[in-house]
Amino acid sequence: MKNIKIYLVSVAIVIVIGCKQEHTCECYNPGGKFKTYIIKDNKNNARTKCNEFSNEYQQVPMSETYCELK
Repeated sequence: MKNIKIYLVSVAIVIVIGCKQEHTCECYNPGGKFKTYIIKDNKNNARTKCNEFSNEYQQVPMSETYCELK
């Protein structure tokens, strides 16, 4: 019985962690924050999308623009 409880708690934790949540990707340049994206996905996918946004702004040579996931 105790093993079943441990199993159910473990499954519940995995479901909560893996669920799609709202994550914020904020983009900055030397003047400060200029763009914010709301990403509704799990954290790994949100981090990937935020990196894609950051790469879009890196097309300009000597760009000091970057994005980070909050």
